[in-house]
Amino acid sequence: MSVIPHLAEYVMKNSDLKSIWLCKECRASFVFRSDVEEHIKRTGHNSIYQYDLSSGKLLDHVEN
Repeated sequence: MSVIPHLAEYVMKNSDLKSIWLCKECRASFVFRSDVEEHIKRTGHNSIYQYDLSSGKLLDHVEN
């Protein structure tokens, strides 16, 4: 069985369900990193932060 190449990049990770991404420019929120990357491509927004849902702590940020 072969994996379709463009679908392989959309595999959900367990960590996706433990955090949320927030765009500081438009206040959009995302659960999946792939949605964050699509938002960046579509809007050009570059201040997006990832927070842990349990603690509220900042985990990561994307700035281009």
